[in-house]
Parts: sequence; C-alpha cells; structure tokens
Amino acid sequence: MKDYEIMTAGKATFTLTNGVDRRWTYRISKSKDGKAHFVSILTGADNTSDYTYLGLFKPENASVMLTKASQFKPESHPYRAINWLMKELQAERPLTHNFTVMWSDSCQRCGRELTVPSSIDNRIGPECAKKM
Repeated sequence: MKDYEIMTAGKATFTLTNGVDRRWTYRISKSKDGKAHFVSILTGADNTSDYTYLGLFKPENASVMLTKASQFKPESHPYRAINWLMKELQAERPLTHNFTVMWSDSCQRCGRELTVPSSIDNRIGPECAKKM
C-alpha cells in the first residue's frame, strides 16, 4: 500500500521533518460519511489533543484547501509543506531537501496501537488492511 493511500485511510498521524530545523505533525481524519478528509496540525505540547484545523484534503488533486474555519494562510509553512508532500507522494517521487515522513505507532485507518512488526512496517493493522 502506498503512503498516499495510507494518509487518507481514516486516522493518519505523521510528522514531516528535515531532521534539522523543520518539523510539522499532521493528522488527516476521514469524515464519518467518508466524503471529506480534515487536515489538522499539532500546535501544542499534547500530541493527542493539541491539534488545530488546517483545511480539507482533496484527493482528486492531491492538495489541501483552506476554508473559513482554517487558522492558517496560504503562505504559511505548514500549509505549503503539506501541499508539497501530498503532490510528491501522489507522483511517487522521492522526497528532496532531506525531508522524511515519520509515522505514528498506530493504525493509520482506525487509530489503534500497532504491536505486530509487519503491521508497524505497513502502518496499518491486518483487519484494516482487509477493508482497504
């Protein structure tokens, strides 16, 4: 399964970092009806609850769209970074400028903690993998 597909599976949490001075932790959650993907960014110390809404992810063009509820502007680094990342992943290009994606230890579809090494490597649990 490709990173781009995993990020839109339902409850993806990941950090985009260059390992030096840039780091953004994002969460992409699918709406209950599955028609929308909400993107939030970690803005506080509590990595489970201190997320701020960034915008709506549009899979058809691999971009995040700002909405009236967004706390960010088009020129903000977190907004530009997530849009760059999604376009690179959709095109299956390797990330440049030493950027990497670090994944949380939970299933990127349902959010459950992963414990089996193969599931951790795949970033998705076996039950959720069957549903995708």
